[in-house]
This record gives sequence, structure tokens and C-alpha cells, in this order.
Amino acid sequence: MTELSEIDLLLEETRLLEAEIELKEGLPHLHGMPWYSWAWDFFEQRNRLSFLCAANQISKSSTQIRKCIHWATEKSMWKSLWPKSGLADPNQFWYVYPTAGLATIEFETKWSQFLPKGKYKDDKKYGWK
Repeated sequence: MTELSEIDLLLEETRLLEAEIELKEGLPHLHGMPWYSWAWDFFEQRNRLSFLCAANQISKSSTQIRKCIHWATEKSMWKSLWPKSGLADPNQFWYVYPTAGLATIEFETKWSQFLPKGKYKDDKKYGWK
């Protein structure tokens, strides 16, 4: 009887690990990589104007991309983010780059890294085209 409990425990542990891996791979903007403490603070704040100034190669643009994807997919936040917009739902999110070439490179190298994948790419909440 004890052996069965241990097997059940191992099966549950395996199921939880598989679910964790699915979230990390499917929703990389939320779970795909660890957060620096400053990056999490920036991600969580809801100021309409936010600025980052830090050393090179420290996750500034990745953190902003992750936040943009989160705001676009987390509809429960929209009313508090845009209380006076008069729109039912926003239908456009802007992330501005200085040139089309840089925007293309950034999409291919960074945005594609963080956009929902697998079953989440076509999900009602997280899906995108």
C-alpha cells in the first residue's frame, strides 16, 4: 500500500513538472526565463509612461517586450490601464523602433522568443497572428 502511494506521488510530481515545462515553453513572456528584481518591478508597475535606463545587455528591451505582450493578452487589466479611452477594447498596441530594419531584426530575435507558442499561439486569450 505504501509503494502505491509513492508511485502516485511520483506520478503527481511528474505531472506538475510537465505542466511547468509547458508553461515555460508556451508562455515564455511570463514563465520562460527568470526575472531580475528590477525587471519584475518594471513589469508589475502600471504607469502610462515608463522609462528604463541601465547598462547594455541587461534585459531592458526584453523586459519591455514581455510587458507589452502581457498587457496585450491580459484583458482583465485593460479597464484599469485605459480607464478614459472610451473604447470597448484596444485593438492595437504600439512598440516603436527607429527603422523598419531594426524592427524586423528585433521581431525575429526577441519578439519571437517571447510570443506565446504551441497550444497558446491559437489560444483565445494568448493567441496572435
